[in-house]
Amino acid sequence: TATGCTSDLSMEIVPLTPEYRSAWDNFCLTSPDAWFWHTTAWIDFNLAYRTELQQKSLSFLYKEGDRILAVVPLLLGCDQRDGKPYQFFSFCGIPIPAPALAEGLSAARRMKLMESIFELIEGLAQELKVAHSHFRIVPLSPACLKPKYAIYNDLLRYRYLDCSFATQMIDLRLNEQELWAGVRRDHQRNIVKAREALRIQIHSGARLTEEKFDEYRLMHARAAGRVTRPAETFRMMMDWIRSGDGFIAEACLADGKSVGFETFHGYKGSGYSMSACNEPGYGRLPIRHLVQWESILWMKAQGLEFYEVGPQHFEFSFHDFPDQKKRDISLFKSGFGGVTVPVLQAERFHSRLHWDNEHCRRTDLFTSGYSWTIPANAEQARSLLQLLEETGRPRAPRPEETELIPESVRTLAAEAVHANPDAVQRYRNGSTKVVAFLVGTTMQRV
Repeated sequence: TATGCTSDLSMEIVPLTPEYRSAWDNFCLTSPDAWFWHTTAWIDFNLAYRTELQQKSLSFLYKEGDRILAVVPLLLGCDQRDGKPYQFFSFCGIPIPAPALAEGLSAARRMKLMESIFELIEGLAQELKVAHSHFRIVPLSPACLKPKYAIYNDLLRYRYLDCSFATQMIDLRLNEQELWAGVRRDHQRNIVKAREALRIQIHSGARLTEEKFDEYRLMHARAAGRVTRPAETFRMMMDWIRSGDGFIAEACLADGKSVGFETFHGYKGSGYSMSACNEPGYGRLPIRHLVQWESILWMKAQGLEFYEVGPQHFEFSFHDFPDQKKRDISLFKSGFGGVTVPVLQAERFHSRLHWDNEHCRRTDLFTSGYSWTIPANAEQARSLLQLLEETGRPRAPRPEETELIPESVRTLAAEAVHANPDAVQRYRNGSTKVVAFLVGTTMQRV
């Protein structure tokens, strides 16, 4: 409701309305769980991005007096499945950033607050007949980049199913030599080759003109063969860059002709690649290699500490079915170094019918595309099995091991033990053990 509703005696639940936008965004700047994906700007972007989904914002926040305790981005979308309407919570079909909580809350308070939030989301899902919810813990959030403890997928506490994957992260705090050493060898060669034909220009803040941004927007359409999204979303990106929250890297030939663009967003000391395009007909040039490398160096020079290069897709899983193009893009992105880190995600099926249908669909995809057999190094495998077999065989005793202990030695040892009862250590279970020095004593007597 416009006036808010009460969750307990101390907290108030308030919808995200225009008067709370500024407070919401200020909260995101301080919350350890929040990144740009939590802000009102990104909510607006997703509302404008895919109009066919008829999305509307149900985002809300928790307050305690004048203090905001949590912000919860939440979009409701509608699509068609098998000719029937299908409602879901997501950001244009991708997971919603998980709720962001205030800094300084105790572990117990955080847990109680999260339980309350997801109980409310469950109630909304039932009231609106939502079939599916999808949330993601943002890897660029301070809580993930600099955790106090090992992070885990705490979304699973709330009857959600794990559907995590991976992304590539570069630590920009390394020096340039260390960053270059992390770049794959063939990427290094392509970067050196690109420098012979290209130069990179960085446009940020007021230096980005509308004319230059329009060059990128039109190239984006030529590269895709169509206009991929509403003009409003491009305008938002330009406004972010011109306000200082990002930059656009341009690849130019020696004569000044633009042959590639890539836009980046910066927030709370970290960067992310938003969109890229190459001019058709210039595939022989390793444009993206040089753009990425120079952008990495520029972000480092601006004081950014981390750069998320992008998703890493490998083999099929039961919730991710990457085609060869996605795998190739993942391989390309990982070539710029860094480390592969988890992206913790979880999904909830609110409808048994939707679960049955989705389970069948995913089973078919998984069965048809999973690599049930992969090329094997049969020769090495056979050699290892042979070694294991030989190791497991009973070893024939050496001659000296088969010689019987002379009876005289046994007699002398028994006499030595009898003469030295303190040398025998007794245990509670009744067993005994002769102290090692008796062996030497006996052998001397022999």
